[in-house]
This record gives sequence, C-alpha cells and structure tokens, in this order.
Amino acid sequence: NSFNDLLKNPETKQDAIDLSDRDRILRIYQDRVERRLLGTVGWPTGFSQIDKEGNGLMPGELLAIMARPGVAKTWLLLYSVVRMWMSGAKVIFISPEMTKDEVLFRIIPLVGFRNELRISNKALRHGLYTDIDALNRVVTLFQDYGLFHIENPEDKRGAVSVEAISQLCTRYNPDIIAIDGVRLFGTNNRQSTWEWLEEIFYRLQAMAVSRHVSVVVA
Repeated sequence: NSFNDLLKNPETKQDAIDLSDRDRILRIYQDRVERRLLGTVGWPTGFSQIDKEGNGLMPGELLAIMARPGVAKTWLLLYSVVRMWMSGAKVIFISPEMTKDEVLFRIIPLVGFRNELRISNKALRHGLYTDIDALNRVVTLFQDYGLFHIENPEDKRGAVSVEAISQLCTRYNPDIIAIDGVRLFGTNNRQSTWEWLEEIFYRLQAMAVSRHVSVVVA
C-alpha cells in the first residue's frame, strides 16, 4: 500500500533517480568521491570494522547493537550517533525509556569528551556542581551541528510503528534514525522472539532503503 501511495503521490518519494538524467547520476558519484576524500563515504560510527574496513554507515543500512540488559547498549548507541551528528548528520533519536532531559545529559558529556572537555553525566543528572565554563562551551558547540530531534513515544505502551517513524522522516528529513530499544514496537505472542525481531528489522531495513536514511537500533 505504501508503494502504491508513492506512485499516486510522487512528491513524497525521496531521492528518486531517473536513469536518463545523466547529470544527476554523475553528481551522485561526485558526491561519493568527495565524501571519500574527506575520510569515509558513509557516516563514521566509531566502530573500526564499519568505518575503516567498510564505507561507514551508509544510507539504507541498519546497524543493530544487541546484548543482555544492563551492559550500556544505550551509551554505545548514543556514542555512535553523536559521532555521526558531529560529522554533519541530521539525527532523530527515539526513546521510550528516557526523557529528553536524560538523553541530553548523556549527549553533553559525549560531545565534551570529543572536544577534550570533561563534564560528569552524574553531576548533570543529579544537579551537582560541574564546570560551568566547560558546560557553556559544549552547549555553544551544539550550534555548529545540525538537527538532533529527541522523540518520546506517547502511546500508552510506549510503542511506535515503522509508519510513525516514516512520518518523522517526512517531517524532518534526517540522515540517521536511532532507536533506543526494539521494545518500542510492542510484542507479538504468536511469534517467537527471533521471528518477531526478523520482521521488525526487515521492515526497518526496507524503510531505510526507501527513505535513504541509516538506522541504528539498540
């Protein structure tokens, strides 16, 4: 149905390519050459196997960070996303578990660390004294970067659909969609966990390809 909707409303289809448009095709290649000269074609994730041995995180790709609870998946997710944001990516960060303040209090120390400014996440979260000058410098640096939109689902179960994420893409035109927990998508008692994950990841991958964005999931 979504594909049929795109056919009816071609203005909603992002980045369509007419193979007879020679200039457009050459521009696409030129853009890739220029990005390679700057270091990597895709977005730098902080993972050496992705960044050095591959192209970085490319549009249409999905990166899943999977581990048992309590081993800092969210920190790793944010570390990677902040690296991409500081490299020029526009980001939508979706979390059912943390308020926007809590996400912000994790972003600030990460940006500070990348700029040799030490700011304690604990101090920010608990309202303890921190280096105000360093905090001000980090917040000022935010102005040099692009969109970082934090979204908290409002569904009573903390759930959101792939369709809702796709609507966010239409509204904000991001480069990166970061999802803090696949629990965001609810559960399906008729499927095993792995069948359910496969379905969710396949749909996210399809959306990433269609929308020409990169998706990172913890």
